[in-house]
Amino acid sequence: DAMAMKLYGDVIAEYPLSQATIMARRWRGALEEKNRNYDAAIEDYEMLVKHFKGSPEYNRYRTLLAGTYLSSGKYSQARVELVPVIDDESISQEVLSQALFVYAESFFLSGRPRNAIKWYNTLISNFPQSEYSDEARLHAATCYEELGRLGAARALTESASKYPNRGVIDARLNSIDMRGSRSSEELPSGKLNETPADNNLNK
Repeated sequence: DAMAMKLYGDVIAEYPLSQATIMARRWRGALEEKNRNYDAAIEDYEMLVKHFKGSPEYNRYRTLLAGTYLSSGKYSQARVELVPVIDDESISQEVLSQALFVYAESFFLSGRPRNAIKWYNTLISNFPQSEYSDEARLHAATCYEELGRLGAARALTESASKYPNRGVIDARLNSIDMRGSRSSEELPSGKLNETPADNNLNK
């Protein structure tokens, strides 16, 4: 990593506004984020956003910047960066699906499950085959479980059929079923353990 960082730095210093610098900043930013040097990664991505607005990859750079804000715990700032990305009608489906996932994650990680569900569902319904869709299903299921909507949580978890780690899905289903069993035991005699309707996330 150290050798790569030096190489990227040399390219950026020698050719500050070149295509080579774009790639160097992208890869250096990714390495910095991997090493949890978030401020350094943010600086690289901010330079891409600032100096390469005309690039066809501009929305991707801004989404990468938002993702680093997310990793650093700056959830509101992540959303600030993503609003113009999501609103851009010329954005590619690939970048839009990534932006929607990061936007939803900003609510998920800040403990706002209702808001997270809305944006996970937007991603899932518009881009069901996206590389982010199964992760979105599992995280949305966690939100539903937190809200006590166990039927919706189980259905979404089961629908994440392409998630690469089946063990994660089985563990989540087991958690939901155990929580459902506990809820049933706590109900007064004769009452049904009903799952609230899922069509009103804002109440």
